[in-house]
Amino acid sequence: MLDNNNLHNVDGQFYKVINLNATPLDYKESTHLGVVKFGKDNNYPQYLLDLLNKSTSHSAIVKNKAAMIGGGGWDTSSLTDPAKIFLQNKGGGKGKSADEIVKMNAEDLETYNAFALKVIPSRDRTTIGGIEYVDPYKLRIEETNPDFPDVENYFIGDDWSKYRVNKIWYQGFNPDTFLKSGAQILYVRGSKPQGLNKYTLPDYYSAINSILAEYEISAYHLNNIQNSFSPNIVINHRTGQPTPEQFEMYIRQMNRDYTGATGNKILHMFSDKDNNAVVTPIPSGDSDGAYKDLSKNIQDNIFVGHQVNNPALMGVRVPGELGNTNDLTKDLARFQEQQISPRQKIIEDAYTKILSAKGINDKLKLQRFTIDVKVDISVGDLLSILTSACPDEQKIQIMVAIGYSEKEATKLVKSGQKPPQNDPTQNG
Repeated sequence: MLDNNNLHNVDGQFYKVINLNATPLDYKESTHLGVVKFGKDNNYPQYLLDLLNKSTSHSAIVKNKAAMIGGGGWDTSSLTDPAKIFLQNKGGGKGKSADEIVKMNAEDLETYNAFALKVIPSRDRTTIGGIEYVDPYKLRIEETNPDFPDVENYFIGDDWSKYRVNKIWYQGFNPDTFLKSGAQILYVRGSKPQGLNKYTLPDYYSAINSILAEYEISAYHLNNIQNSFSPNIVINHRTGQPTPEQFEMYIRQMNRDYTGATGNKILHMFSDKDNNAVVTPIPSGDSDGAYKDLSKNIQDNIFVGHQVNNPALMGVRVPGELGNTNDLTKDLARFQEQQISPRQKIIEDAYTKILSAKGINDKLKLQRFTIDVKVDISVGDLLSILTSACPDEQKIQIMVAIGYSEKEATKLVKSGQKPPQNDPTQNG
């Protein structure tokens, strides 16, 4: 495969390649020395971290979604005192409360589609003492013992790129064996694609091509600035990514067929296969405009891969579109229902499982995310929300987002009452 990161010499001329159909790192599960490898080279988490550093759009979405999921911390309004004490996590070590840990869990869930906790016994070994954050980057799964196929244990190591890794073994969390074995690991995964047995892939996996393409375009523009290179012809070879030999063949054929192009600066791009090359002349001084649509399409694909229904929710302003706070509020309610709440539930269920093993029966809930803006919405608009065909849960989410308490919103939605004339959205 042609290397995107180097210049390629063809008959004494150097060419830079942008691959718009970059292929995600091949993912495979296999075992080595009793460890289930996370990816072909057992270093797939590093690849996912690299993606965060390569794409500003991708990084912003991951961080914003994580803030929506766990940034508000735990809702303690209806919890018993033992549950509140558990969330303080004074017996967990390293001085982090459950509010602090859950924020890191949320970012891990969006980055890896997984997160991990170490469950620690109390000093007298009579109950659960607390929890510690575990970085999924450092976690690998032990090869399954065929005599105990339902048991999953783990290794924690600092550098899994090495052939032999200094690692610590932990049992998977099991309330029935916890007090006898000491600290255990609770490893929680989001939905697993079909064909994966142990690990999972991130929800944005389908957008990795676009994430890589955004990086390539950014690197290309940086190269232009550093080397004063500005092409006047773009050729998009829709043949898929070529081998070095195929690339040389393309270039020699172009030089042979287009002898009048002497002095032209040609940018060669490679994208999906349909066997038709597209040649685009770029008028002098218009090279930035030639990439505007391409960059927008790439960014749109990244948002779709993350299932973001409105880029403004991620703090991204869409050129040519005026911000409408009412629409933004409705989009937030929909996004909360379809994306954020299900992710919150994954975390809530994990923490509630630990709390239950401690003998506390509270159900833990994370705070709902709200937009910190003044919403200009009339009583008529509120009535249209209350009488709409939206599910009650979505109506409640919309009204909470625009300033009503959850108790007030629930009462209005369930009773079908007309909102008060001095509603909170009309103050100030």
